[in-house]
Amino acid sequence: MIRINLLPVREWQKRETARQYLSVFFLSFILLLTILGGLWITVQNILSSQRQAFNALEADKAKLSYVGKTLSDIEARRKAIKEKFVAIEALQKDRAIAVRIFDQIAGSVPADRLWLTGIVFKDQGLKLNGVALDNQTVALFMRRLETVPIFHSVNLTSTKRKPYQGQNLMDFEVQLLVKTAEDASKKDQQAQKNLAKGNKSGAK
Repeated sequence: MIRINLLPVREWQKRETARQYLSVFFLSFILLLTILGGLWITVQNILSSQRQAFNALEADKAKLSYVGKTLSDIEARRKAIKEKFVAIEALQKDRAIAVRIFDQIAGSVPADRLWLTGIVFKDQGLKLNGVALDNQTVALFMRRLETVPIFHSVNLTSTKRKPYQGQNLMDFEVQLLVKTAEDASKKDQQAQKNLAKGNKSGAK
């Protein structure tokens, strides 16, 4: 009787499957960075155009300062452009946050044991879909996410075994919330209010 050891073939299949998922993830990540780069260039062009318009309006305001009604109209236009300027700056901040988020996610993924298949970022919520070798790997991924300062409320919403290219992997979905600079500012303001209340109570 001839016995054939299939273990090396199975190990090779597992490694090949893992390599394919890792390649898909990195290609998706590179595509995302390319899109973000294009968005950044577009925003910079819009920002430059809005700055020029803003400067032109300021010049008009100086020339027509003697005309009250015209000055009021220009001031209204200036405020509208300033609001657009603020909105564009907010887009730039969102871009920076997005890059940081994807960097933190990539650093939390257990290498050769877990692969992400989908990332959705809406408002301040983040949904991550992927596959892993087992439940322990998913738990490790969640623990790493919980240590990231900008992430909180990390929850596992679903897990199930699912075949992928002949392998029985763990399909999962994780949802979490992302802290913003505005959240931190509100927290500081609330802390200052609480401190002021404490000082008033002490003075009485």
